[in-house]
Amino acid sequence: METISSIVGATLGPGGQPVLIERFEHGLPALVTKDGVTVFRALGFDDPAAQTIMETARDASVRTASEAGDGTTTATILSEAIVRNIHRYCYQNKRVSPQRVVRHLEKTFRDHVEPAVKRLSRTVELGTDEGDRLLKAVAGVSSNGDSDLADAVMECFEITGDEGNVTILESSGSSRYEVEKIEGFSIAMGYEESCAKFYAKFINDPGTQRTIMEKPVFLLYHGRINEIQTVALLMEQVGSAWQTTQFNHNVVLVATGFSETVLGNLAANFSYEGSINVFPLLAPMSPQSNGQLQFLMDVAAVTGAKILDPLNAPIEMASLDD
Repeated sequence: METISSIVGATLGPGGQPVLIERFEHGLPALVTKDGVTVFRALGFDDPAAQTIMETARDASVRTASEAGDGTTTATILSEAIVRNIHRYCYQNKRVSPQRVVRHLEKTFRDHVEPAVKRLSRTVELGTDEGDRLLKAVAGVSSNGDSDLADAVMECFEITGDEGNVTILESSGSSRYEVEKIEGFSIAMGYEESCAKFYAKFINDPGTQRTIMEKPVFLLYHGRINEIQTVALLMEQVGSAWQTTQFNHNVVLVATGFSETVLGNLAANFSYEGSINVFPLLAPMSPQSNGQLQFLMDVAAVTGAKILDPLNAPIEMASLDD
């Protein structure tokens, strides 16, 4: 815990030190960052016990970032201090169990810390001068004092509000921050990578060489589809709902992979009169180990669809509500 705290804690605050992280992906340069959660995720130990402790502490810090949006470094430093002081107290008071100390800390947190935080917190409303000023101040702290980045964050909030979706992309050339509003959900993956050699079969607008799907149903699957029977039952449900005008006959099927047999079957039935149109969309890869799952989560956030997977939510057991 002390090693973790010293490495991650070095990035704390405006005077924090940047950390150089070696990337294992081929062709990518080393990463220089002051972001605590990025540093934490790059840590690893050869000792299995130390690795287990590190992963436990990292989960707590990452959860803080997920729920609060920031505070990973602070959570890491506090976790180390709490563990260290509990260990010292129990060593000096051997008759007191660690569980009893933890229960006392939890009670103290509920009775004193939480009420104090709520009492000191301030409600911020976007669109007001005071609310925008405070939001920009928070953006400035989170961006390590980069005023241009803070201005870009404010511009994003003006466009999307509290509930909008923002995607951050790096591009070569200009070092400026640019904010662009894009209607819909853009995907960097090429069309031919999804449809393979059957790409021409899925074009239903020959004039513009595009595939247009009006008000489609989205089916998200975190897995590879090797047999058409895997989705046959769910497609029958969509077809029945279409006959009763409950759903459109267009379906976008998003998965991490498709066999050539499945693509050929979908292509043969695409735009066939009297059948539903199923367009296969391959979840794009990224340098992250879970990049395809992150993409599916983004699509789920936009469409409201549920992510199915072979273990927890088999596609064979799915319903139209998913």
